Amino acid sequence: MDDERLLVRAPTTGDLASRVWGGSRVTVAPCSRWGRALGPPIKVAARVIAADEEGTAEAALEAGGGRLERLPLRLQRRRGVEQLYVELVPTGR
Repeated sequence: MDDERLLVRAPTTGDLASRVWGGSRVTVAPCSRWGRALGPPIKVAARVIAADEEGTAEAALEAGGGRLERLPLRLQRRRGVEQLYVELVPTGR
């Protein structure tokens, strides 16, 4: 979203959703599409985006992705997989 926050979308049944529902403090690290770590992990505060903000979140994600990034989302939608939008903000601790 900007230099201070990161916006992510994940299936509601996925690992990220489980971590966020379990507590607002999570650790994330940059990684490749295949899950290989590309940098050091950082601690962040996670906030589930409210339903009335999901349209804005989706527009921001669509603006930043190409066709290949959108394909898995379209396939998930066809299968009825619900998405969770999460804002991540570094905590510095």
